Amino acid sequence: MNDRGDRGQSEMAVSNPTGSTPPDQQLSFLEGLLAEHATIAGDVIELGEHTWAIHGVIAVDGDEILAEFETESRARMVLGQLPGVEERGDLR
Repeated sequence: MNDRGDRGQSEMAVSNPTGSTPPDQQLSFLEGLLAEHATIAGDVIELGEHTWAIHGVIAVDGDEILAEFETESRARMVLGQLPGVEERGDLR
């Protein structure tokens, strides 16, 4: 593993808009980050009119957007399925 191993995962999450990605793929991606010791915040952030995000902390990069969604309900659905992550509300 190189020094950019974790960074590559977070860059993929940030640069790959997930609005058209099925929720189960987004969930799998976030579960993978949890397995790599990322911390996922229990809130959903509104980034724009049709963009909602789940964010968290990755050791190499710090606070990052981990997944983007077209609707708040999709973001909350995926967040609710993550083991050990309690929903805290949103930051609008």
